[in-house]
Amino acid sequence: MEMDLNELYEKLAWMMRYPFGITTKALQNHNLFSFSIQE
Repeated sequence: MEMDLNELYEKLAWMMRYPFGITTKALQNHNLFSFSIQE
């Protein structure tokens, strides 16, 4: 599943604003997302 750049930037901005508030589930979702864009 592909995401547009706006969604990508929103994810990056969220991670930068809340670097220590990432839950395990959010971290897992981020890992899956990272793999999906590394093509």
